[in-house]
Amino acid sequence: MTQRSATARPYADRVPRIPVGPLASTVLEECRRWLVAQGYSPGSSTPVVNLLARLSVWMQEVGAGIDDIDEELLDRFVVRERSRVVVCTTVKCSWNTMRKFLTAAGYLAPAPGEVDPVTPAQVAVTTWCSWMRYECELSEQTINARRRYAGGLLEAITGADGSLDWDRLDTDVVNDYVAGRGRPYGQAARVHIVGAVRSLLRWALSTGRLDRDINAGILQPAFDRARVAERSEQRAGRCPAGRVRSCHADRGQGPRGHHRPGPPGPARR
Repeated sequence: MTQRSATARPYADRVPRIPVGPLASTVLEECRRWLVAQGYSPGSSTPVVNLLARLSVWMQEVGAGIDDIDEELLDRFVVRERSRVVVCTTVKCSWNTMRKFLTAAGYLAPAPGEVDPVTPAQVAVTTWCSWMRYECELSEQTINARRRYAGGLLEAITGADGSLDWDRLDTDVVNDYVAGRGRPYGQAARVHIVGAVRSLLRWALSTGRLDRDINAGILQPAFDRARVAERSEQRAGRCPAGRVRSCHADRGQGPRGHHRPGPPGPARR
């Protein structure tokens, strides 16, 4: 048996290579499929599955089954893991994602604070996401990004009673939202915001919520000349003009990177 060096880096207790416990095989594979559907990369989904496998091993040790999963059981599991000499990093970084899976799959009842009232705006956003998923065949990452960028547009047409007044949605409302939503971001993010808003408007038009196409009236994000000028000044401050000229002279290059010929050499015979 190979003995570990006394100076070797400590690591957390590892789970068996073959999954054991009440969550083995079926629930672990269901978690893998759920993570893929949510857009997680293989590198991001592996720690979540490993944490679920660690939970399955502990549940077998304490004699708990799938029907026993609740907040109290998870709290006991966290206490047990944090009491180890070396705490596994998945307990810290993958805990929330594992709880989301257990809740979405129906194994864990949602906490009282996680149950939000369903509003017409939330129903519309969910329907729009389904349209992007099945009609446009977009990835989950793109869907989540568009929902984050354009979902707030529906708040501008939400009435006092929570209903959506689609007749209030015109080019002025859309352009005001795009300008306000993109103010903290750069040029690339503003382009994505405009694309997300256009997708929302196309869905509303295709489903009859809008009776006219207002995509043509959406303004493109303005080119931020002030920010570009500020960056140019910062670069000039780091490298003064005299220094730039000397650098070009040392390299035998002109001010725009073109090669500047030197004095002619001896003629070849």
